Amino acid sequence: MTQNKKPEPEGAPDAPRSANVFDRFNDGLAENPKKYATWTVAIFVAILGGIVAVQYFRDSGAEEQDAAYRAVLRAGGTWSEAQSAGVEIDASRTSGEILAALGDVRDEVQGTEYAPYYYWLLSRAAFRAAEEEDDAEKKLGLFRQAQAACETLISDYADTPWVKTPWKSSGNPEVVEPSLVHRRLVYCKAQSEFIEANRRDLSGDIVPDEGVSVTLTLKDANDAEAEPKVLKIEVFSKAAPYAVARLKANIDSGYWKGRHVYGLQENDENTATNDGVLLGSPMSQSPWAWEQHGGEDDWVQCTLPLEPNRLSPDRGTVAFELHRDKAAISGASPTNLVIHTSDHARPRDGQGRVVFGKVAEESEETLAWLENLACDNEKRLSTPPSAGANYAPKLTLVISGVSIEGAPKTAPHPPLDLSHWKDPEQPEQPEKTEGDKTDDGKKADGGDKKQDK
Repeated sequence: MTQNKKPEPEGAPDAPRSANVFDRFNDGLAENPKKYATWTVAIFVAILGGIVAVQYFRDSGAEEQDAAYRAVLRAGGTWSEAQSAGVEIDASRTSGEILAALGDVRDEVQGTEYAPYYYWLLSRAAFRAAEEEDDAEKKLGLFRQAQAACETLISDYADTPWVKTPWKSSGNPEVVEPSLVHRRLVYCKAQSEFIEANRRDLSGDIVPDEGVSVTLTLKDANDAEAEPKVLKIEVFSKAAPYAVARLKANIDSGYWKGRHVYGLQENDENTATNDGVLLGSPMSQSPWAWEQHGGEDDWVQCTLPLEPNRLSPDRGTVAFELHRDKAAISGASPTNLVIHTSDHARPRDGQGRVVFGKVAEESEETLAWLENLACDNEKRLSTPPSAGANYAPKLTLVISGVSIEGAPKTAPHPPLDLSHWKDPEQPEQPEKTEGDKTDDGKKADGGDKKQDK
């Protein structure tokens, strides 16, 4: 006999559900566990997949950036930068080889955060290759390549330090000039325009400027009857436009008149001759302060950019001395002249000075006389050891006259504002002792034969 279930009255309300989401989840899970388990697994898989995807793309982007950085360093970075990143490079590469290597990695770097660094290295390599190139047409193309890289930096990466950071001289920080990229751009434009206008004159070998001659006269300050020594100097404005332009400006202003020969370079103490004659420094008119000559205190707080050129520091060449700031080369010192009296005049660290001229053949006799000047081995100058052993000369030679004939044909370049130049204050001359005094008219030691080696 079947017993029928008593029907519930119509309109009976459903059991109330909890407002707590966790209670509702538990109720649903009890009613339909398969459905809830499926949705839970699906949501978990979706979240896990998103996390994995984000991490994958993040790792891929980091690898891409790292690969771009290494490619840039390998192509055109400096040795120190490459070493810090664990990248091996050939430090002996030429600027042309670096430029070619940068061209090979261009596509690899585009779109990465190291693109501006790439264009900075590209502008530097093209600029240096242009300065080292002899052929006018190739030089023009390299300057234009450097110019294009600078323009890309300025237009696409204006917020990078190379573009927006103004340049300040360490010696005169009050003078603020445009950023290095802007300065390089102006320089490359000027050089390109000059080459285009003077293609014919710039072809062929580097030769002295025709019709241009510098006359430098040296005189014994302690002997009024001594015969002046005259040097005729030829200049190479094609090879060193900055240096020749500064040379002419110094001569026109009379800067060197009255300065002294303040040092002799002696690379080998066993030889009977010196290797270089140092003259014209701002402190050279203070012979009693010889210990300051040639050092960091003997500086007018302004440097010229180093100009790589084909002129070697051979015997008879004339150059600007390098300025070293705590042994680090910061440029050329445009007041300190060096006359190389041997083929071994390069400083001990191998860094060549900025050569811009040579002594003419007609002055060979005076050059030989300078080569045999005697130095005072008790008075060593305060030049860094890497610059060689420099001593004060026994003979007090003063620049009694310096002049220039003709107009050097120098390539245009950004003008150097030298209005802020200030010569160091001359120290007070100490009273001479009895041993320091010499008889009037008596000629000091030195001259035709080197002594006291």
